[in-house]
Amino acid sequence: MESTIEELGKELISAVEIVMNETATREQRLRANGFCENFKETSPHCVECGLYLSTINNSPMIRHIGLQLIEHRIKNRWNDLNLHEKQFIRKNAMSLLVSGTNHMLAEPVYIKNAVTKIVVEIIKQQWPQEWPTLIDELCEAGDFGETQTELVLLIYLRLAEDTITLQNIPKHRQRGLIQALHNKLSYIIYYSNQLLFKHSEKFKLLNANDPFDEQTLIHCQMTKTILELFTYFAEWISFTHLWSNLKILPSICPLLNAENLQLEAVECLFSFVGRKGTIAERRPHLLLFTEQCMKPIYKAAISKSSNPVDEHHYTFLKRLCGVLVGIGNQLLVMWGTCGIKRPENFEIYLNALFAFTNHPGQMLNDLTLVLWASFLRHEHISQDSIFLSFVPHIAKVLRLKLMKVGSRSRNNHLSCQYSIFDFDNNEDFNKFFTKYRSRNTDILRLAAALCPMKIFDLAAKWLRQQLTRPVNSSSILEWETLAIYLDAICSKVIQTDNKPKPSVQQGIILLQSVLHHETNDPNILCHMLSCISALINFLTQSSEALPAVLEKLFSAMTFSLPDRTKSTNVRHHACASLVNICKHYPALLVSSFEQIHRRVDVLSDDPNPMSLKERSLLYEALILINNQFNNYQQQASFFEKYLNPVKKIWLSQEITDALSTTETLMHYVGLTHAPGDKDEDTFESNRNRIFYCVSTILGVIKRAKWPEDPNTAVRGGFLRPYEASGCSNDVLCNPATPFVLTFFENLFKLIRSLNNLWLPEARALLAAEYQGAYDLWDVDKVNVPLDETDAIETKQPLERMQDFICRVHDNCYHILGNAGPNLMHEFFVMPGLGDHIVSDVMCNIDLIPDHKLRTIIRDFIQSFVRSCPPDCYETILVPVLIKFCPFVFQRLNSKWLQPNDEIKDAVESSDEIEDQVLYEYYLFLGAMLYVKRNTSNDSTMDATSDDNLNFVSQLGQLVLKHDELRSSIVSCCFHALAWRNSQICIKILSLCNAVFKHLVASDTLSGEEAKEIIMCILMGLHVHDQHEVNQGSLFTLAFQAYEILRPLHPEVSSLLREIPDCPMQVLQSFENMLLQKEARQAEKNRKEMFKKIVGSFLGKHIGQLHSKPVRQLRLEPQNPSGQKFPPKKRFRKPRRRNNLRGK
Repeated sequence: MESTIEELGKELISAVEIVMNETATREQRLRANGFCENFKETSPHCVECGLYLSTINNSPMIRHIGLQLIEHRIKNRWNDLNLHEKQFIRKNAMSLLVSGTNHMLAEPVYIKNAVTKIVVEIIKQQWPQEWPTLIDELCEAGDFGETQTELVLLIYLRLAEDTITLQNIPKHRQRGLIQALHNKLSYIIYYSNQLLFKHSEKFKLLNANDPFDEQTLIHCQMTKTILELFTYFAEWISFTHLWSNLKILPSICPLLNAENLQLEAVECLFSFVGRKGTIAERRPHLLLFTEQCMKPIYKAAISKSSNPVDEHHYTFLKRLCGVLVGIGNQLLVMWGTCGIKRPENFEIYLNALFAFTNHPGQMLNDLTLVLWASFLRHEHISQDSIFLSFVPHIAKVLRLKLMKVGSRSRNNHLSCQYSIFDFDNNEDFNKFFTKYRSRNTDILRLAAALCPMKIFDLAAKWLRQQLTRPVNSSSILEWETLAIYLDAICSKVIQTDNKPKPSVQQGIILLQSVLHHETNDPNILCHMLSCISALINFLTQSSEALPAVLEKLFSAMTFSLPDRTKSTNVRHHACASLVNICKHYPALLVSSFEQIHRRVDVLSDDPNPMSLKERSLLYEALILINNQFNNYQQQASFFEKYLNPVKKIWLSQEITDALSTTETLMHYVGLTHAPGDKDEDTFESNRNRIFYCVSTILGVIKRAKWPEDPNTAVRGGFLRPYEASGCSNDVLCNPATPFVLTFFENLFKLIRSLNNLWLPEARALLAAEYQGAYDLWDVDKVNVPLDETDAIETKQPLERMQDFICRVHDNCYHILGNAGPNLMHEFFVMPGLGDHIVSDVMCNIDLIPDHKLRTIIRDFIQSFVRSCPPDCYETILVPVLIKFCPFVFQRLNSKWLQPNDEIKDAVESSDEIEDQVLYEYYLFLGAMLYVKRNTSNDSTMDATSDDNLNFVSQLGQLVLKHDELRSSIVSCCFHALAWRNSQICIKILSLCNAVFKHLVASDTLSGEEAKEIIMCILMGLHVHDQHEVNQGSLFTLAFQAYEILRPLHPEVSSLLREIPDCPMQVLQSFENMLLQKEARQAEKNRKEMFKKIVGSFLGKHIGQLHSKPVRQLRLEPQNPSGQKFPPKKRFRKPRRRNNLRGK
């Protein structure tokens, strides 16, 4: 027998060496690998050969293969073994634990893991019923030395991972193992505590003398293993066990300053501070504020690495910052409850947290920002004297953190070095920095409300310094940062009550200092204009400086440098600043309306004329002030005069002819001519005229408003009868409506021509240089709405053409989307509106790319449906939806049916846009079918959330009555369940559930529709059953739908009969139960039967498709009097022992 095992062992070793030999041929490797796999699956000598291979004399690679053979036998064929074989394996597994490994410092980690996995697999099969002496045997094994003790600790760790986290054990065994583990937790925690105290103390003592001594390294490795065990246990064990020995925290905290152990120590602390619970359960966290704990934490927080930018140390600091944030979150919950007040050493804690806020690493700073904001909002912490003393320091640091520095591709700031660790590319950094700056400004606003005087003084001092500094690149950055800082704090320092705050005069003096400052640098002038916009807050109390502000803005609108006729950025910025002021403080400028109007007229006649876009912005500012007059006739007169130049251009025969067909539009804007053509200036002028008209129409529709107060609206003449429309009684009227409605005829022509640009015959007319003019623009890629005040520099002809097509096309949909809520009834009763939308807006919509379809749904259709009055549902809305909804379903369904390999080959950005189209469409369906939401919170609300699906709206009932609409909407909802996007599936589930209930209640489902619904839900289960979140909801919906539809539509039963390996007897019993209500069992039993029926159809994770099922028998309750194994033999112990007393 021994010779047979030795021969097989040598063959296995030879095969493994061939597999791992880089010089072996492919055929040799295949034969060797086949031999190993065949041996593993069929040989009865797996365990014996595994033991032969795992002897210490063999190489680690061979030993690892041997240990894997033993593990495979236990996992997959344990139930086929007899009692003697099981006893043999268990005995040898414990022998491996005691004497089967090299010294802990020499043994590879994967060998240690392989040995512990063998013991854990036996434990999962037998403990506690068939191995009641396990803990005693492990304790004795640990007494053999540190090597064995480490393996015992790893066994506890792997067992807990498999049982609690991975849950890769059958439920019947998992419950027994968890119970057994809980019963022994007190001992395991005590055992580990004692080991931690012993080895950490010895490590600190020896490390001071000789860090590289063997005993020092042994105690270091032991401490690491114990910390790893506690890190995992602290995430799930009960608070009773967690805080059973409060000395553990003072033992761990000093290790933060030991370079070899600091990462393991900080991970362990992170697990401790992340636990949630009642106030009483959280209270022991206050122990971290004791001097024993807080001083080592603070020392570690301010520690510096020997290397200026050390990635290892930076990683440690980020985890330590997470610990401090976790402590702060615990404090947020406890402070002010159960008599808990400021903890001891709170100032040291704040200093440690502040050290991370002041660190050059921006990602590290960001980890602290949410906590600072929470402290500033907290009822008790925000009033604490120690905390208040930190607020000015926080503001002083964060004001500089607003500066746009730190890009990983630059080397102009210390933050750049840390960005290399945190970001893969500049795009990732830019996305992060936008959120990072936003969080900084939020904190500054909160700080300004808490300490208005100090925060304002900081701004005043900073502004005065900037006014006297010479111009250079860093000063431009500081001006930009200063403008953001002022914008964040100025409104807060004025609104604060019951706290010392700057006087209005102080703010005006600061404003005047900016107004009097002169500069020829266009960049600084732009930032100065932003500072002026921020300081305008003080003019709400006293408008004495308003004329000077307007003069500064208008002078900037004519700013130019000697070598150039105009400075586009400054002029554009000045116009945008005026719009911003008018938007936020329109009442302040009412008295200056005529003055502003005259200056705008003068600028329009300037020999160095403003661009059409700048002129559009100025008139937008006038509209905002004009709204404050609250007089329909006066405002209407203004619009008549203001829109007259636009009318002359937009309704001219030249423009009308140019927009009439796609071919004429392409010729008019220059798409059919190469850049540099002799008529290029004419083409650019034509594009500017179209863009100016479209932008002006959009600006008027967006900005022109009626008074919000109903009484003011009545007095101003905004409420007017509109009987001809079929609408009831009086309706609110927009003073701009009579004038803008005349522009829609040509607007619809433009939309139709733009949609037709994607026709093959239109593409054939494109000049070669403009072949990419329709490509996806960067703004669309990142899904950022276009801002009318953005000055986008487009220098190349192709980029300018992309800019024009993208902006004009999007603005057209913005006009239609804003016309509904802002023009209301007068828009919806416009003659031929429905026909225009169907024939023009929906023209060749199947050709436009996904990013344009997303714009149509998000910016036009959703708003159009929400704002449509009920009187116009049948005449306007239903014809549009009959055209639109079936198209979207066919569009999305064609993508769902694409083979997986085509989906994988798709461009990533295209996949993201498809998901966004899908999401936007379901937001639209939720808004259409159910209760209308508050449109002011569209960005934060989910149209398909349960709160919004209480009952079907009037519009929802109407559209679900139309056969064609109902079919496309229901199909779109339920087919989405099988789309390979688990998040979309979750979002649409509640909508599907509500639609289904309504259809059943209204008795409108046909037999074919019922079958389709059941099939879609089952397909969803097949695709998404691997996701636990999706599984429960999909299964419940499938069960409820089948129970309801089976008695009503018998044909649905054929679907279940087609499921592979469907248990027909169970299905027949389930069918009988559904048809005979008196024979029905409890819902739980019915669900169990249904799960057996559809079980073979449920999807699996790709990692489980070809895995072998692990079978573990259900063990009987433990019988103390019965013992299946003979009493264990005590292991012979070496002289040196590793007992818990450390003697």
